[in-house]
Amino acid sequence: NPDTCDGAGSCSDNHEPAGTACSDTTPPGPGGNCLFSGCDGAGTCDQSHQAEPAGGACGDQTDDVCTNPDVCAAGGICEPNDEALFVGPCRFLVLGEYTFNRKSRGTKFVGGREAVVTGDICTPKARLAKDSSYDGDVILVRTPETRSRYLLKTASGVSVTGDVVTEDLGVRGLSSDGAFGTGEKRILADAVVPMPVGGVIDTTGDHVDVTVCQAAQTDVTDMAATVDTLFETQGAHQDLGKFFVRRGQTATITATVPGGLNLIHARKLGVHRDATLRLDAGGDSDTVFLIRSASRLGVGRAGRIELINGTDPSNVLFYVARGLAMIAREAVGGGAVLAPLGVIHLKRDATWTGAFASRRGLASARGSTLTHAPFLGLQ
Repeated sequence: NPDTCDGAGSCSDNHEPAGTACSDTTPPGPGGNCLFSGCDGAGTCDQSHQAEPAGGACGDQTDDVCTNPDVCAAGGICEPNDEALFVGPCRFLVLGEYTFNRKSRGTKFVGGREAVVTGDICTPKARLAKDSSYDGDVILVRTPETRSRYLLKTASGVSVTGDVVTEDLGVRGLSSDGAFGTGEKRILADAVVPMPVGGVIDTTGDHVDVTVCQAAQTDVTDMAATVDTLFETQGAHQDLGKFFVRRGQTATITATVPGGLNLIHARKLGVHRDATLRLDAGGDSDTVFLIRSASRLGVGRAGRIELINGTDPSNVLFYVARGLAMIAREAVGGGAVLAPLGVIHLKRDATWTGAFASRRGLASARGSTLTHAPFLGLQ
């Protein structure tokens, strides 16, 4: 306010009391922050005078399959609200490195001959076999442990409808043998050259999926810990012990909590050749199955995992705590597969709808078909 005389010959300041509302250059709400402005009592408008209550809208309000609107947390912090593992742009996640006996075992994605993949791939390195096709991006994010001489190997007839994206790691070209590498002996040209498979190599490092893949490296371990915590705190609704569906037989796991979370534990889980395992949601598509196998998941040749009576593949997660997941030739199934310490194998002519995450790698054999479906059961 205008200064005033104090009656004793002096000119006194006449500031607004502390806390009085003043011009907010970044007001709370969509696109803004989580802090209200207020006068500081000394003539200045403090843009960080008071925190907005937690839960209010702020920042990026994008709401799609990859992210939810940002929200205010305690203390005036605007927190991102990205979707969890299996939901973001990296549809089939093969992340990190696995070290065993002091030797780095390179994690990689292997696309088999004539394999068909719908969705994005995030991996430190990849090998795409002859006549395989990929409807999505192939995102190559090296880890500090990656020792491979190549990031990507391709063969004739490979089709990538999206981009092949890498970080800017000095990768400069495609070698004559089809390997996309960093070593001087493996470089064809000083400039990045287009892949001869219909995609584009991008080494600028600013592709959104690169950031997502980098951030997601810890998500495999975090997701496993989240599932383990659920079992420890809530206990299993069903304990199947060693659960095998024998050749030619059919078994059904029925939800005991239709419309809710069903925690199912098995020491081992196997569906033998020509056998069928059915997951029955009880007529409620909101039913979630978290099926934890302590050591292994196996689906034999022509075995089937059928989702019936309202079961949604986006609400099914097979978690293999310590072993590998083997989906054999001509097998058919659906649901997310999380194997933090084991390889995921999809054998010849197998068909699967879901999402995959492993710190050891994902291999799809000749003629196999992978179609992305995000896991939404814990959202």
